[in-house]
Amino acid sequence: MRLQGWIIIRDNLVKQKVSSIKLLATFSQMAKLANVTEAISFLEEQLKSIKEKILEVEEDMEQLIAVSTSLYTNYLLLRSIKGIGIINAIVLLYVTDNFQRFDNPRKFACYCGVAPFEHTSGISIWGKTQTSSLANKEVKVYLTWAAITAIS
Repeated sequence: MRLQGWIIIRDNLVKQKVSSIKLLATFSQMAKLANVTEAISFLEEQLKSIKEKILEVEEDMEQLIAVSTSLYTNYLLLRSIKGIGIINAIVLLYVTDNFQRFDNPRKFACYCGVAPFEHTSGISIWGKTQTSSLANKEVKVYLTWAAITAIS
């Protein structure tokens, strides 16, 4: 549960970071028309503070995982996979309850929304294959970004 709290806090901080970056870009465009240097410097300080807080939260999450040997072992195994970063590993550990929640990889794939389903009746196919709309979309996003990172 403590990991979930840290994940929520980090997600909120990342949203604030993106918002600050967009606001800073807007004010940079406004700088051509008016003197907004004070606002730009304030936003830059705010962005720096948010980045520092994100790093602090990530360190706290890693310390929380390091307390448990089984969590830490699985965390290191996840981190050894190409494309899996700190946050991906922590989210996977949380969602799978340290790989105790799902007894079958297919169930986990269905839960994440990466397993396609066919629309069939007997031998006829009604439509193209699609993933479940009931899936945990946040986990799917993390896995998608991990795949994109591994490909690049």
